[in-house]
Amino acid sequence: MAAYRQTRVALPMISPAVLVIIVACVLVFILQSTALGQVIATNLALSLAGLTQGRIWTVLTFGLLHGDFMHLFFNMLMLFFLGPRLEHRLGTQKFVAFYALSGLVAGIAFCIWVFLTGAVNVWVVGASGSLFGIYAMWALLWPEEHLLVWGLIPIKVKWLMLILVGGSVFMLATGGGAVAHQAHLGGALGGLIWWYFTERRPPSRPPRRGDRGARRRMRIVKKAEDDRFSDIVGDLDD
Repeated sequence: MAAYRQTRVALPMISPAVLVIIVACVLVFILQSTALGQVIATNLALSLAGLTQGRIWTVLTFGLLHGDFMHLFFNMLMLFFLGPRLEHRLGTQKFVAFYALSGLVAGIAFCIWVFLTGAVNVWVVGASGSLFGIYAMWALLWPEEHLLVWGLIPIKVKWLMLILVGGSVFMLATGGGAVAHQAHLGGALGGLIWWYFTERRPPSRPPRRGDRGARRRMRIVKKAEDDRFSDIVGDLDD
């Protein structure tokens, strides 16, 4: 009679901020398919032309919009798998600030690029910028851990991040197609900025004299050099 061992696959427990972000993106995507779709896109999508017209908030809100269902699905899928652990590490409030910073730097990078290229009417949507910030943080905090690409191919996080950044640089240099690779790189930069100022541990230093809790050095003294030696010995004899 053959014996079978049961294998359980553990899914990450979704965290509060990740849940709110996913729900918000899904709701906005549903509204995009209604009569309000054009109004939402105009007021939430990011473009340099929109910024010049005063829609400054779009530097953050563009991450709530998505171009199609697959765009939304894969972004939210990666957020579901990678976001909770990072939120548990940072705490919910800091995770929200980190997520917003990554999206903000991604949006700024996009605007700088379109300004330099003169494409002021090009717009961008999607949470990919913030997700690249998450990828960068994973690569900096847990570089040796493995992720499954397409659920099949194991690869260390540091190598996956190198491939993603290298791919974005290559695609940007060769045209980029309809993908905002500059926003991806900006999001990764946002993750690096957050790590550098909040998570990077400063090198340890030896305690200075006068530091509370500093260790005292011990030295060997001859009996003749210190009269307290006789008192110590006398106490022990008693």
